[in-house]
Amino acid sequence: MKKVISVFIMAIVLCIFTYNITKNPKKNILALGDGLCLANSIYDVESHSYNHYIKDYYYEKKLLNNFNDEFCKTNLSVRELNALILENKQINNQSIQYLLDNADVLTLAIGFDELKSYAKLTNQIKKDFLNDYAILISNIMDMTNAKILVIGYYPNYFKDALEISKKIQAIVVTRNLDFINIEDVSKNKEFFYDIKQSNLNIKGHKQIFNKIEDYL
Repeated sequence: MKKVISVFIMAIVLCIFTYNITKNPKKNILALGDGLCLANSIYDVESHSYNHYIKDYYYEKKLLNNFNDEFCKTNLSVRELNALILENKQINNQSIQYLLDNADVLTLAIGFDELKSYAKLTNQIKKDFLNDYAILISNIMDMTNAKILVIGYYPNYFKDALEISKKIQAIVVTRNLDFINIEDVSKNKEFFYDIKQSNLNIKGHKQIFNKIEDYL
């Protein structure tokens, strides 16, 4: 009997060892969000975003399997993204639920365009937005085992950005996810096309990536 147990244990150990050797170490990167995750400029042209720096990071290490940012859309709202997930929207024959299920690293940057569109953020708007955000996070977590990196807001993007950012951070931290605080990015005019505008330039996105790199 002891011999049978020993053989059984050895078989389990061998299976685990074999799996660790043969499993694919390369990463699937999924980016979700609005204009920020596309690095939209003041000229409405997409540039090199922090997501592309993540892609470059894994590519240079020969650890990139797949990169997808097709579910990043300018002016995409939190509710709209949540609807895309629940409806299992497909783009180029790849469904968002499939991408979530296979993602190893997921970045989420949304709410920037949405909240910026309001002339005044009332308490009710903030409450509804945060509730929608919490629902979105929960639905994403239900569909992926990826490392989830949530990008915070910075002061000159929209009124009350820091207040909202801190509340989103609380939602994220409560769920043991990683929150990327980018408040200090807005303090350097070199990171913007125009300091009077909210659009980060390529240097600004590189700065966000520098913060993200610590979590990769």
